[in-house]
Amino acid sequence: MGFMDDFIERLKAVDRSTEPWGDLVRVRPDAEPALDDAIRWFVALNDEPADELPEDVKQGARQHLAEVANAADSVANLQFGSPQFAQEVANVVYIFQSAGNWWRTTARPHLLAGAVELRSQASAARAEVDRAKGFADEIESMAEALKELTATAGTLELATHYGRQATSHRTAANRWIFAVAAFAVAVVVLGWVLFKNSGAAGAADDWLEFAHGALVKAFVVGALSYGIAFSAKAYRTNAHLAAVYDQKAVALKTYPLFSASVDDGEARAVILAELVRSVFTAADTGVLDGGGGDHTIIESSLPLVTALTKPK
Repeated sequence: MGFMDDFIERLKAVDRSTEPWGDLVRVRPDAEPALDDAIRWFVALNDEPADELPEDVKQGARQHLAEVANAADSVANLQFGSPQFAQEVANVVYIFQSAGNWWRTTARPHLLAGAVELRSQASAARAEVDRAKGFADEIESMAEALKELTATAGTLELATHYGRQATSHRTAANRWIFAVAAFAVAVVVLGWVLFKNSGAAGAADDWLEFAHGALVKAFVVGALSYGIAFSAKAYRTNAHLAAVYDQKAVALKTYPLFSASVDDGEARAVILAELVRSVFTAADTGVLDGGGGDHTIIESSLPLVTALTKPK
């Protein structure tokens, strides 16, 4: 249970299909998006562990959300054409937008728990380095910790980006495979309809008419067949790119684990080089067929394996 469930339930129960809501949206089209944004953002804040949020943030959130809920309820009392209508509409929209502005400036930083925690640890490590300038060993240790924390935060953020790209291409691939199926069904059905009554040519005029009709039918079936080929190519391209971005995301997510598992500086350098190569090397999009220069995973990993197994 969140600490703002009561207000959120009130907002979700508001009936926006009424005439006053229609008048509000017609006069101020930005009112409803502002309310939707406020609900979405405060729901996200409500999902955070309440005991980990500062008390002033929780109090401010309840206060602003209560104002938003009251303003949303007051829309039912709006009377289009009344002398106070314009001012009441302005007040309602102001409350919606004010809540959103408060959320962006005050509550938003508390929602990035993972990234904020990493950055706070990096800041703490940096502060420890500044306080320990008289101790060379401690400075070096803190600097290494700072670099590792910064690298972890950066790789996780980049991995999230590539993960979203992979999901987008996977969704597109699913759509294109449905298009392939649709074109295939169309070819079968139209081919059967177009050619089931086609007879053999007789006289010269009949032959010309038969050839003309057959050419048109062949063109229709050929166009649909091209649609199958194009959709299949698009499916292959998006499926390939989804796999590529998934590989990049996995490489970034596993880098901190591999880096922490080795102590040798040369081995770490090889791991970093392999990460940079796998993430930032331009990947084949799958649009054009590649040549025969592909390497297996075993062949590609030989430099890394050699560096990690080299005797000291």
